[in-house]
Amino acid sequence: MTYKTSESKVECVLIMPSRLDKINDYLKKLPERESVWPPLGLAYLASYLLKNGISVKIIDALALKLTPEEIITELKEDSPRFIGLNGLSNQILDVLGLSKILKKEFLESYIILGGPHISFEHRKVINEPYVDFCVRGEGEITFLELIQTLKKGDDLKKVKGITFKIKNKVYVNPDREFIKNLDEIPFPAWDLLPLDKYSGHIVTGRGKPFMSVLATRGCPFDCKFCSLHKLWKTQRRRSVENVLDEIGILYNKYGIRYLAFSDDLLVLDNEWAIELFRGMVKRGLNKIKWECNGRIGVM
Repeated sequence: MTYKTSESKVECVLIMPSRLDKINDYLKKLPERESVWPPLGLAYLASYLLKNGISVKIIDALALKLTPEEIITELKEDSPRFIGLNGLSNQILDVLGLSKILKKEFLESYIILGGPHISFEHRKVINEPYVDFCVRGEGEITFLELIQTLKKGDDLKKVKGITFKIKNKVYVNPDREFIKNLDEIPFPAWDLLPLDKYSGHIVTGRGKPFMSVLATRGCPFDCKFCSLHKLWKTQRRRSVENVLDEIGILYNKYGIRYLAFSDDLLVLDNEWAIELFRGMVKRGLNKIKWECNGRIGVM
């Protein structure tokens, strides 16, 4: 099963890699009710690119249980100039492994990596011969500017938030400022995802139809076991109305009945959180079974 923007070729393909060490028979035999979350970061990147005139496609190889060969077949339909991959630290070997495979097949394409692990390990990762660019920190504006700069042939050193190399010399551009108003970011590109493949955690009974929502970005606490504070420094919140509008679309248009707030600490601001939860009740969205992350000290 494939999910495309259209029958025409696309400029950029964003990929969530599958587990390279568990392909073939193992992947195909995984139970359908195993918890599988959508790649929300890629969906946000896609919607931002689409808003700015860049044609894009998402391949969620993890959810679709695609092998590298099947991913290559998908990509050959479009021959994209830009190929983006991301993943957490426990997925980095899959990200790098697939990047190496794809670079051999698509020599003219730019391989662009992003995500939390890349933000911390960009100086190491960029030295891999099959990696062209690392996008650090918040990706929407940086990824768009990188593509626009490459298309125009402009100076890459002006693009904040990227690490790249020219003739084996590594360049680390200055960090990009965080997006101040998160309401300005369009909702994720849900139509580019295999929505029927996602299911929730044990808390939500791994129920379907399932989707995750990101209402905030960051956490102000500096826990020793967590890297978030080093990445985000503080927390930024979308307006309650903006979040409720998104949940309303998921409920009414896409039939979502199981929801996970993927925020690191959704309930940091009690007044904001209570307004959100009461708003769900007022809008008739309280039939959704949902979960979120909390912290004992702020409850």
